[in-house]
Amino acid sequence: MELPVQIEQAQKRRLALRDALTTLEQALAMASSSPAWRSTVTRALVEVRTAIEAHVEEVEAGDGLLPQLITDAPRLSNLVRILERDHRRLLDTCDELISVASGADAGEIRSMARDLMGDLVDHRQQGADLVYAAYSEDIGGQG
Repeated sequence: MELPVQIEQAQKRRLALRDALTTLEQALAMASSSPAWRSTVTRALVEVRTAIEAHVEEVEAGDGLLPQLITDAPRLSNLVRILERDHRRLLDTCDELISVASGADAGEIRSMARDLMGDLVDHRQQGADLVYAAYSEDIGGQG
């Protein structure tokens, strides 16, 4: 089966999300007593949310990767729907974190952000597994 062009686009989004996660991890590692900590963490969270939103818009578009997966491998449609629901949850989690970042306890923010980061790593792995199941193409690793 020929690989759809959407896979290359998804790989680029994976890199952008990985970079945003790295920025968030670096922000969280700063001393929370620093006056810039909350604003730096909030900016990093906004960057992560922006990367997720761009990913969602691209892969869920009518000509995006997820509809293409359903066309090429209809047996995977339930897994595609799970990823789509996961998109909503990840965006909602980002929104919640952004809204509490200005006033919540630093430990709570770090804990919530670590959970988000773990959820995003899991989501990226599930997406890579889905693409591999459809096309025997590994998009993980570097992206």
